[in-house]
Order: sequence, then structure tokens, then C-alpha cells
Amino acid sequence: MRRSVNVLVCAFVMAGCVAKEDDAERFRQAVPLAEDVALRVPSGSNAGGTTTKGLRLSGGPTTTTSSAEYYRFTRDLTGAIDFGTGVILGSIWIVVHTQPTAIDAKHAVWGPGNGSALDPVVWRFTVTEVGDQEYDYVLEGQRKGTTDWIPALTGHGDNKTGWFAADNDAWHQLDPEHDHDTGSTKVTFDLRKLPATIAVERKDVDAQWVNIDVTHEAGGAGSVEITGHADFDAAKGTKPEDIRLVSRWLTNGSGRADAQLENGDMPLKVNASECWSDSLARVYYKDTVDYEPPSGDATKCSLDAAKL
Repeated sequence: MRRSVNVLVCAFVMAGCVAKEDDAERFRQAVPLAEDVALRVPSGSNAGGTTTKGLRLSGGPTTTTSSAEYYRFTRDLTGAIDFGTGVILGSIWIVVHTQPTAIDAKHAVWGPGNGSALDPVVWRFTVTEVGDQEYDYVLEGQRKGTTDWIPALTGHGDNKTGWFAADNDAWHQLDPEHDHDTGSTKVTFDLRKLPATIAVERKDVDAQWVNIDVTHEAGGAGSVEITGHADFDAAKGTKPEDIRLVSRWLTNGSGRADAQLENGDMPLKVNASECWSDSLARVYYKDTVDYEPPSGDATKCSLDAAKL
């Protein structure tokens, strides 16, 4: 998908946009900024430092070699989703900050255009005003030699509240030689005030799915609740488990994860709790089947156990 998104930017930049830009700014507010809808979790010591309305957590990388396992799982999963949505939204943001091809009282259109004569897809991006500062938008592709426009990304709302959904199967249909991702991702967000909420629904064609609900509090504290049917083990050949994980952190980055895993490669239901310090080092761990040996001291946990 990354290659097609790069081509997408070239397509609109080279399309020769002709409309005047007088009224385009109000249509641009339909597209959220990638950093505003990021699922970011603390990334190092002193992780309480925040930017962008408390929705981005900054801090240097951890230097510990014993960072908490459930913390890493939470951060890796949310980071992978952030990367994908960031590439798409960042590219669309570049597109809408060129002049639109056509504009009227209710619509603004960028494209159609393609990066070069060898690119197999022609793209267009359309924003439609459907209410007072409320918009629908769609990114469509048309494979050369065909007449159908295929929606690859749709969305609704404005840049503070609403949803957008990326259809990886549509990207693959448009450019099967280069786009191999499958499934879909839908992001629903409300950034109007703190606590801000972001919800992600990720579905794949192999019946794996993950729902992620993120809450960002004032000062950088927050929580992530993950439910799904996915492979918790990164090793090849393992089976997906049914997962529920609640991960929470304070403004200094210290936090706690409480998880429940069953089925897949788990012969029994496993409940596990893990706590980490503000340097993201594990300070406590215990599970109900001794899947890993218990370690640390529960009194060092900065949060009480979550109810699963």
C-alpha cells in the first residue's frame, strides 16, 4: 500500500489542478491529522511529556533490556496501526493542500490523475459537505482500461470527530502487483475534548480481528483496551488466541496491563498481570498457570488490577 500511496501523491501533484482555491479550506477540515488520531503509548522514561493536545506521548527510547512484555505487545500493535493510517492520512493531507480540480458550494474534487503513464491506477479524492461543518469524503481509484471507480478509503465527520475506513482489499484489487495487504481498518475518533477517544476495528481475511479502544487523559495518562482473535506469539506456525488486554499508564509512563488469553496455543485460560516502572522495566508479573515464573513485587504497581 505504501507504494500506491506515494504514487497517489504524485498523481494529484502532476494532475494539473485548475480550480481556484478560494473556498477549499473548509473542505480540508474534513481530513484529520495523522498525529491527532495516533494510538501512541509511552515510549520511554519521562514519558509524561505530551504534545498535540495530549494525544502524542514523547520520550526517548528505553534503555532497559527487561521492558515489560505486555507493554511491548501494546506498543507494537498500536504502532503498526499508527504507521498504516499515518501513511494514508499524511498523503491525503498533502493532496488536499494542493488546489482542487473542481469546487462548488457542496463539493471539492482533487483529480482524477495518475503519477505517470506507467502507473496502472487513476485516482480522485472527493469531499462533500453534508451538514454544518460535517463532511463525507472518499478516495477512489480506477484501474486503467476499466470504467469502475473503486472506493479505497471512505470517511465522515470533520478533523475532530468522525470516522474513516481503509479497504486493503480494494487497494489490492486496484494494484495487485504491489499491494498485498488484506482486510480493513476503521478508525472512529472524538478529539473535541479530553479525555479523547479513538477506536480501531481491524479485520483480516483469515478471520483474525482486533478491536482497540484508546483513551487519552490530560497530562499524558491513558489506557488501551484490546480485544480480538489474533496471534499473540510472533513465532511462525502458531495459532491465534482469543485476547483481552487492558493496559493503563500514568503521566510518568509507569503502568499496568491485565490480560486474559485462551484457545489457540493456550491449553488453558490464562489470566496475567504485569506492572512496569516509568522506565518501562517490568517490576511485577504473575499469571494463573505459571506460563512464566512470577517475578517482582506487587506493591510496586502504580495501578490496581483492572476488571476483565
